Amino acid sequence: MIHNASDLSADEKSLLEGLLGHSIADDSSIAIHTFSPASAPDWLQAAWDSAKRSGADRLSSEEIEAEIAAARKQRRELGHSPELRHAPKPSKEQ
Repeated sequence: MIHNASDLSADEKSLLEGLLGHSIADDSSIAIHTFSPASAPDWLQAAWDSAKRSGADRLSSEEIEAEIAAARKQRRELGHSPELRHAPKPSKEQ
């Protein structure tokens, strides 16, 4: 529903101006929409919950990068391939 600012009472206009942080001209049209946030998929919510329980949600970007570097170094030292686990395997018919 769209309202004309000129149809608002002084109190209504003042309240809206306070919420918006600026004045509303009398020739303005006003529309208010509400949106519900989309819920996260179960797997993502579970990951967030796990991170919160372990404290990983409080790591800085630098700490995250250091953890990734340490895991990569350990994989190299153990002789694991740097390929991604889910990377497609090359076909034999080339």
